[in-house]
Amino acid sequence: MVPKSRLALNRIACPQVGLSDFLRLGRDLGLGKVELRTDIPGRDVFDGMTAAQVVDMLEENTVTVIAINVLLNFNQAGRLDQAEHELEELIRLAVAVRCPAVLLCPQASSDDGRDSDTRYRDSLTALNRFGPHLQDSGVLGYIEPLGFQISSLDSLITAGQLIEESSFAVYRTVYDTFHHFLGPDEVYTLTERYNFRHTGLVHISGVSADIAASRYEDSHRDLPGPHDHLNSRGQLRFLVDNGYRGDVSFEPFSPSIQRLSLVELRRTLAAAIEYLS
Repeated sequence: MVPKSRLALNRIACPQVGLSDFLRLGRDLGLGKVELRTDIPGRDVFDGMTAAQVVDMLEENTVTVIAINVLLNFNQAGRLDQAEHELEELIRLAVAVRCPAVLLCPQASSDDGRDSDTRYRDSLTALNRFGPHLQDSGVLGYIEPLGFQISSLDSLITAGQLIEESSFAVYRTVYDTFHHFLGPDEVYTLTERYNFRHTGLVHISGVSADIAASRYEDSHRDLPGPHDHLNSRGQLRFLVDNGYRGDVSFEPFSPSIQRLSLVELRRTLAAAIEYLS
């Protein structure tokens, strides 16, 4: 369904290993694309290395960085100046390693008392504030709706509306199979109200735990397979049928995946790759 050349690996799959081992894992799996992260505990994006050293490692392993993940709380009221500063740093890192995009995630907090209209306006204000930085650098901003009930932006349709209303052609959406499953968008509403050309990246994971969907958390996100309650492979087929031809990145947050040895992780990821292919 998806050629291996379009598959990528998010570093959250193995946060316990160094960047060099992570890149070798991608190479050994035949995946030429990876996502780096700002939120790996005890590590920065480049593991303390210079950008030039990271570029050398990428070239050595024949791997490219497709996105740096993530600017958190991009639309949180009262922190726009701080978010803009954080975005500038992410853009600097992206340019340094020839990465085409950075990810923007909305606030997801039970303390967020804004109504939906205010959340929308705050999101649009942020996108218009960030736009010149992205436009001048040539880096894209990928907006990732989060499907949790406490999320301030949970819909791909709404994210698409924000992109169309913003003043800058530098934004795309991230379709995350986990967050789409939890979020409000139905297949028929996406087909009728969402422009699939807005999609810049797909995050894919699976949930095999036999619990109510209302209890799903990031820690339940493993890899897509035959027992996946998200039907992530079916979701991916839906996107492909609607013209998506971009990258698909494995993003498992489950400790059951993250605790695997590199040998076990390689075997488990190989099975997931086969399942999607």
